[in-house]
This record gives sequence, C-alpha cells and structure tokens, in this order.
Amino acid sequence: RFSIFQRARLAIVQRNVFENSYDTQTLGRGGFILLPRGLEVRLVAKNTAGSPMPAGLVTIYQRTGTLAQIVGQDRISFTPQDAEFSVTQGRSATLFGTRRVLDRRVVNYKDNNGNSHDKLVTRVEVVLTNRGAQPAEAFVREGIERYDDNQWKIVESTTPSEPLGANTVQFKGMVPAGGKLTIVYTVEFE
Repeated sequence: RFSIFQRARLAIVQRNVFENSYDTQTLGRGGFILLPRGLEVRLVAKNTAGSPMPAGLVTIYQRTGTLAQIVGQDRISFTPQDAEFSVTQGRSATLFGTRRVLDRRVVNYKDNNGNSHDKLVTRVEVVLTNRGAQPAEAFVREGIERYDDNQWKIVESTTPSEPLGANTVQFKGMVPAGGKLTIVYTVEFE
C-alpha cells in the first residue's frame, strides 16, 4: 500500500486510559486479590496535514538518531482537517491498575412524603501504580451499573469526576513516579 501522508509528522499526546465495567474485580481464595492490569496507552493527535485523512491503518514510529522503529499500529476512522483522532499503541509496561467493589448494598429510606423507597449504594476502589521514573497522567473511566430508573450521582470521591455518558464517569489524576494513586468513590441511585 502507498501511504497518503507518509511524510506527515503529527504532534502526539500520550493518554493512559483505564476502563472498567461496573462489575470488574478479581476473586481469589480467601477473599479479593488485586492483580495488575496494564493501562491502555492512547495517543491523541490533531490532523494538521492540510486535508482530510481517509480511514485506514496508522503506523506509529519512534526515531532514535537515524533509526526509525515501529512501536505500534492501529486503525482510524475518517478524520476531517484540524480534527482530533486517537490510536492505541498497546498496554503500558509501567502503569498498572486494580479495581474492587468495596461495598454494594440496597438501602431502604423514606422520602419527604413518608413513602418507602430503595436505593443502591456502591463503593469502589481503584488503585493505579506507576513503576516508571516519571509521573504519569491517567484517565480512569468507570462503568456505572444500571439500576431502577438510572438516576445516579457520585456522593463521595477522593478524586474529582466528570460524567461521560448515561452510565460512565471519568476520573483524571497524576500517578507519581514510583508511587500510587488511590481513587475511592461512592455512587448512589435514587
């Protein structure tokens, strides 16, 4: 194949994304054990080529001196001029994450009119570990369980969050070099 933009150089930003469904955790004998899972390394770039880029295969190179080495490949969709696209390079060898549900319970409560209702309360812990020599920014995207009429809110969190959709919330934080970032949050349905 002939590459349309074979000499195009695009500035890229590395994004470490950790995505979970609402019920992701690891069970082991005697209780929960936390096993490392690599974070996805997503590279985000803006199409600065001067024209729209067609959908297709993107190859990611790293140049060391005169030697260019392939470090990943991914597919992108049609990208208009000046629009962002992202490619996944693979799994990180330095950032790892674990997740467990600390508490999940249905609580009965009475509203202002004295009517009895049930609400689901779930408390989750996500721990990110950085084995690298540089601090790293990480995006933790959590799936929220569907319950009743799907009206949920984060009532407690160690890290600020933003909703990404009807059942997804995102936390963003810095994981220190050689250290950990612990995110504990509680989601409540009414």
